[in-house]
Amino acid sequence: MLQPSSRSVLTIIGTALGIGGFVAILGVTETANGQITKAFTELSSTVVIAHATEEAVASPDEPFPADARTRVSRISGVTTVAEWRRILPRTISALPPGSRDAPSSDSSILAVSPEYWDYVGGQLGEGRFFDEALSEYPVAVVGRELARSMSLAPVETSPTIYINRVPVTVIGIAADTRGDSALLSSIAIPHEFAIQNFASDVTAAALGVNTRVGASTVVSEQLALAINPQHPDRVRVVPPPKPSLARNQVAVSVQTLLFSLACITLLVGAVGITNSALIGVLSRAPEIGLRRALGAMPRHIALQFVLESAIRGLLGGAIGTAVGVLTVVVIAAIQQWTPVLHPLTLVLAPIAGLGIGCLAGAYPAWKAARLDPLAAFRTL
Repeated sequence: MLQPSSRSVLTIIGTALGIGGFVAILGVTETANGQITKAFTELSSTVVIAHATEEAVASPDEPFPADARTRVSRISGVTTVAEWRRILPRTISALPPGSRDAPSSDSSILAVSPEYWDYVGGQLGEGRFFDEALSEYPVAVVGRELARSMSLAPVETSPTIYINRVPVTVIGIAADTRGDSALLSSIAIPHEFAIQNFASDVTAAALGVNTRVGASTVVSEQLALAINPQHPDRVRVVPPPKPSLARNQVAVSVQTLLFSLACITLLVGAVGITNSALIGVLSRAPEIGLRRALGAMPRHIALQFVLESAIRGLLGGAIGTAVGVLTVVVIAAIQQWTPVLHPLTLVLAPIAGLGIGCLAGAYPAWKAARLDPLAAFRTL
């Protein structure tokens, strides 16, 4: 059987693990919530989109004036300006017109300006993105999902797709985006090339703006007039959504889940202390019987076991707090996050260890107080 000192050490270790897990989980939760807040701020609150109205798209004139992007780029706080149009062509095929088994895709076409790649944070899987030098050439960048469904050949073989029977060479495959994911299931072609060949198939036009953090509101107020000074009513500006609601919902969900795990960790630690204390009562029965024979009251015996459990819990809580803080710092360093931990956690965690020790030692103390002295001496 374990000696009393060994049981005490194991009890302190068990408490330290429970409190350490609790502190670590709370710290990782707060750190993750900080990253969620940062991500929502950087992505959701820095994007403003201006849509051309149906009247503007249907008019014989261009949905946006030719110099609209230049004027928008002069607004204070604007970092990137991109224009794109959605085109619904009659046919899209990976095989030449007239081929018997030429499959036709119903995917849409995005006619984009070269700045679009920076606007959505496009990442290449193969090939390259087109730039201003290729703005009038029949080239295309296909989204990863669409390229897979069309079974396109590798980009280095210069595969060709046919849009309304017009051949277009694929020069790149878009693997991922930071913002709008529509690119991954679409075909992007140069803006100028699209105007020359597919102007009649345009169904929507938009101009997207990336701003510095905090500048989106001011940019939203000026955007319509900057795009079309003559007819600002032909522009519908969509300001960035307030990220607080979605951000708070995500943060609360994460916090609730991980807090539940932290409570389970504490419960496991409490069960460990209780078991150790119960074993201590059985192994120390002769000592308890001797103390009772010498005049100790049941409350004295109970108080002794509660105090012993409380001290073990306090020591385990202090050690566990240090281990938990170190765990949070290490995880944050690995993920390149900023560690966040509420100061009260550092104060309350050792106190929680003390409380767990008292609660876990209550039942063993009650059992020790009820132990019959004669029965205790018989165990010798």
